[in-house]
Amino acid sequence: MITSFVTISINDAVIPHYASIHKELTSERRAKKQVIDKEIKNLDNIIKKADPLAKSRLVNAREALVEAREKIKSDRKMETDSQYANGHNSEWSTLHNRSGNSAQTFFREFVQRTEEDHAVKSALEIN
Repeated sequence: MITSFVTISINDAVIPHYASIHKELTSERRAKKQVIDKEIKNLDNIIKKADPLAKSRLVNAREALVEAREKIKSDRKMETDSQYANGHNSEWSTLHNRSGNSAQTFFREFVQRTEEDHAVKSALEIN
């Protein structure tokens, strides 16, 4: 006789709700990145024709845009303290995003943004 155990946590009812919101916000993240890409392309054209004395500042501005674009992508990715740990089975205290925010801070900010920017109520308020 094979017996399987399923562990259900308090998060199981909440995570699918926010995963759906995250998925729906994909187009918004893409739009933000497209705006930045357009600005980078414009700066590239300006840099080609710019006065040599102004180029270093323009290059710095371009680098800031590249970093902002990367931040949109990397801030939502969670990592564990150990590169070999499985994040799906790790404690909250060992998870952080690439900017160093804890998983708890990241999730709290995400929930707050969805409520403020998209009028999406928290799953706990819905239930």
